Amino acid sequence: MKNRLEQFKKVIEDILYVSKLARTLNKKLIILFVIVTSNLTVLLDIIIILSFTLFLTGKFDTFQTIETWINFIGDNIIILPFIIILRYSSKILQTYLMKTLEVTVEKNLRVFVMTQIFKQKDFSISDAYFYINKITSHVSFFYSALTNFFNFVLQAFVYFAYLLFSNPSIIVAFSVGVIILIIPIKKLIVSSKNYMHKTFLFEKKSDEEIQKVIDNIYLIKILQKDKDELDKFSDTSEQVADGQLKNHLYSILSADFPALSQFFPFQYL
Repeated sequence: MKNRLEQFKKVIEDILYVSKLARTLNKKLIILFVIVTSNLTVLLDIIIILSFTLFLTGKFDTFQTIETWINFIGDNIIILPFIIILRYSSKILQTYLMKTLEVTVEKNLRVFVMTQIFKQKDFSISDAYFYINKITSHVSFFYSALTNFFNFVLQAFVYFAYLLFSNPSIIVAFSVGVIILIIPIKKLIVSSKNYMHKTFLFEKKSDEEIQKVIDNIYLIKILQKDKDELDKFSDTSEQVADGQLKNHLYSILSADFPALSQFFPFQYL
């Protein structure tokens, strides 16, 4: 337990350190706006779906507040197209803000790494390319993942509160499901993480091989080692591709496994 807390503390310290290096203005505000627009999109989706349900069937079942809105839309159906436009505008704004944060962080980190290269003067060409082009993109993508995590936590909390007041008994069923699924999901996430790390190492190796070939191109030609170098680079590239595919596969499985597993209990109901 102590090691877990120390690891969590280290992660928080790293996040704060990178956040300072990124020097991106209003990061917290942008993340807040992304979360707000994301949940606004969800709310508008519900309103649109219930409005079409009312239009097609003449009835629906929901909260009293939303029911008032839906009835108002039903009586003034002309405003429905504007709500649909607002929904897509909210979605576009959400993705734009998130991408803006991501590319801004990446740009600032690239400049920071280049500054360190000038200061230290001991970076190889392959290391410089790797850190500037690969590491900065991975770190900047972390902010998108962090924003999605905060958004998920907020929506999970709202959903839990709704179940707590509307149907507390179903929380027990969800708790049992979490206990059953936590071990296989953890294994899938760990496998995805391992392949991501392997891909990271093979990409770095690939950059080093490229630099070695460029630096020694004439010697390789003279010794007729073209095929050997191509075979080595082909093997490394294949390992990179294999790691990327397996990382993608395990990421999909860890994300979809909970939704897939919920269908099997229904055959016994």
